[in-house]
Amino acid sequence: MEWGYAILKASVSDGSQNITIRNCAITLNKSNTLTVGIYSNNHLTTATTALTINNASGSNSNLKIYNNTINNCYSAIAITGFNDIAGNLFAFYDQNNEIGKDGGNNIGSFGGSTVVSYGIYTKYQNNLKIANNSIIGSVTGTGGCSGIQLDASSNAKP
Repeated sequence: MEWGYAILKASVSDGSQNITIRNCAITLNKSNTLTVGIYSNNHLTTATTALTINNASGSNSNLKIYNNTINNCYSAIAITGFNDIAGNLFAFYDQNNEIGKDGGNNIGSFGGSTVVSYGIYTKYQNNLKIANNSIIGSVTGTGGCSGIQLDASSNAKP
């Protein structure tokens, strides 16, 4: 795998919060289908096993991602929180993340194999905002492709 920026967790109760990634140029190698330009997920830096969050402080929240140029990544931006199925009304989802709201990201040249690729992919987000992003270029290969894919989110505004 290869990530331009990775936003991960220290523990189930210590997520990454209040992080801004802006004005960056990210170019990786999209021939690797695990390549993601900006990656945030529900696991530790030492293992990719999903964590069971038990406190809102364990979420990756208040992330701001804007004015970035992301090219040649299999997927450009991927943000996945905790699958809060315990009836907490999305309290342990990632909260208040913004992608492009304060200035659009320019995403080009992603995907190109048999694996699904995304310009922007989000899952388990509450109060997510996505705006002003430019997703351009052709995608080759036989895998599915989504410019913006919002899965299992609450109060999300693309």
